[in-house]
Amino acid sequence: HSRIFSEHSRDLPLIRLQPSKSLRAEEVPPDELQVGPNELVVYAAHFNKDTYNQFGVPFTVKIRDGEQFSALKSRIQKRLEVPDSEMEKWRFAIVSSRGPNWLENEEQTIVKLSYFKPEGSNNNRPYLGLEHVNKIVKRPRIAYPEKPIKIHN
Repeated sequence: HSRIFSEHSRDLPLIRLQPSKSLRAEEVPPDELQVGPNELVVYAAHFNKDTYNQFGVPFTVKIRDGEQFSALKSRIQKRLEVPDSEMEKWRFAIVSSRGPNWLENEEQTIVKLSYFKPEGSNNNRPYLGLEHVNKIVKRPRIAYPEKPIKIHN
């Protein structure tokens, strides 16, 4: 999958993890090690046109309550090393079970921790969606090395 659904603590025995789940381990970025009372680490995922069409490597990003969205976008751009010309084409949304809530006006939009509170009885957390074209070339699931040759007598 190209989305983070949950995190596990370091002291959780591997035997207790569900074998049907895909797991990924990564180093926590230094700025996410300390999280203050007005900060939250949220999940982020790439998608193209539809939030169900996710791709790439999901990641986490720390947000600060009341910060301008333009500052958050700038941090993400720097972390992912996206050129300005490409970043202009990206759109951002807070994605919940109800769908995407688009963040349109970067300079006037303020990030609030409440946007990312778990919802419903299953505690699904909204995540930050990055909508842009998937530039990774898709390979067919089945390799077709060559076409068969027909011999007519």
